[in-house]
Amino acid sequence: MPPPTPPTLPSLGDVSTLPDAATQKGLNDFTGSGAENRVLHINVGFFKYGTDDKAHAGAMVLSIVLLVMIALTGIAGLIAADSKWPGELLEKLGTAFTFVAGVAIGQGLRKDGGDN
Repeated sequence: MPPPTPPTLPSLGDVSTLPDAATQKGLNDFTGSGAENRVLHINVGFFKYGTDDKAHAGAMVLSIVLLVMIALTGIAGLIAADSKWPGELLEKLGTAFTFVAGVAIGQGLRKDGGDN
C-alpha cells in the first residue's frame, strides 16, 4: 500500500509584504526615536533596549545599579583582602540582584504574553 500523499496548500495569491493595522498592533519599537509612552531607553551602540512598562523599567534600572555595586564591591574586596565584609556584602547584593532581576524578567514575560 503506497503512503498517503500530503495535502497541498492553496496558493496565497497576491499577498502584501507590509503589515496591516492588526498585525502592527503588537509590534511597537521602543528603541526608535519616535516611541510613544516609553519610560526606559538604553542605547549603548551595540545594545538597544526600550520599554513602556514602569515596573519592568524600574526593575531593570535597579538590576543595573546592583550589578555595578557588585562589581565595585568585588574590586574593593581585592584591595581589602583580610576583611570579611566584602564577602558578606557580596552575598547580600547577589541575593538582591537575583530577586530584582527575577522581577524584571517576570514583568517582561507578563507584558509579552508569557505565562501569568
